[in-house]
Order: sequence, then C-alpha cells, then structure tokens
Amino acid sequence: HDYEQSIAEKTKSITDLERQIAAMQNDNTAATVAKRKQLEEQLAEAKKDLEATARVLNEQLKKSVDGEAYVSVNKGLVTRSSAVIPIISLYLSVLFKVMKEKGLHEGCIEQMERLFAERLYTGENNSKGKIPCDSENRIRIDDWEMRVDVQSEVASLMSGVTQENLAERCDLEGYKHDFLNINGFDVEGVDYSKDITDMSSLD
Repeated sequence: HDYEQSIAEKTKSITDLERQIAAMQNDNTAATVAKRKQLEEQLAEAKKDLEATARVLNEQLKKSVDGEAYVSVNKGLVTRSSAVIPIISLYLSVLFKVMKEKGLHEGCIEQMERLFAERLYTGENNSKGKIPCDSENRIRIDDWEMRVDVQSEVASLMSGVTQENLAERCDLEGYKHDFLNINGFDVEGVDYSKDITDMSSLD
C-alpha cells in the first residue's frame, strides 16, 4: 500500500511538471525560460525517482503474486490540486476546447475504461495481453492529449489568450462544470434552489 501510494503521488508530480512546462513553451521571456529550465531539471529527477520506486514494487509483486507494476501517465483533468497550479487552469481549459472539437476529450471514467480495455486487458476473453509502454516502461493514457496536432493547437491558442478573447479560446464552461462537479456541485438532476432538511443534529 505504501508503494502504491508513493507511485501515485510521484506520477502525479511528474504529470503536473510536464503540463507546467508545456504551458510555458511559447513564452521566451528570460524569467519564463529560467523557470522552465528549473522545472525540466525537477522533472528529470522526479522521473528517475519514480522509475526506481516502480522497479522495486515490480520485483515485490513478481515474487509474491507473479504480478507486475506499471506507471500510468493520464490525461490532464480538473482536480483540487491541479486547479491551484499556476498556468494549469488556463492550459486545461484550452486543452478541453481543442480535444472536444476533435472528439478526443475524456473524463476520469472514460480514460480509466480505455486504460483497462486498450492497455491492461487486451488478450483473449479480456485476459492480460501485451501491455504497450513507452521507452520508460510507462503506460501512456495521455497519448491523445500529447498528439502533435493537439499540442500545436493548444500552444497556438494559449499564445494569443487575452482577457477579451478568453471565452473564445478556452472551454470556460467545461472547466467550470468540472471544478464545481468535483466539489459536489453542478450535478445533473439536482435542484440547488430547494430547501434542504436541517441535518445539523442527529435524533
């Protein structure tokens, strides 16, 4: 359990760093270039640390249950932590717009379904098949997000975002819905104008 939690935390850290770097690609001011270089160094160290942790867990699983350990890099989504990372909110709102227009957008459930159906259990009768990984033995479910055409359009839109054209270049409504949703609001079918039963005490 400790290793599982450690891998989840380290994978998330890497993903956050990668997205911060991607969001800075078109800004060549001295301050941004220096910040990007710092983030790239942090990313390189984080990847080494994650790979070492995954190797240890992989060996443990092989010995104990003939299992395997993989790191999965997932698509950018709205979470409580990603919402407060500088630039990421802008990046995600632009990314959602581009991916929805291309019919590639996935939420949490959709990408987890694709992880199991197209990566982990691809053999006969949904058994384990050959698991496709990148050169660092990671499963990439961010493959649609990182497509060249997607990233190119995201970079182009982000480079021209202003207060005046924010609504045109970003999926603000989609981002707002996802943010409210993870906090229990904007749920379809719920009438938020209705009075609720007082539950401040238990009978």
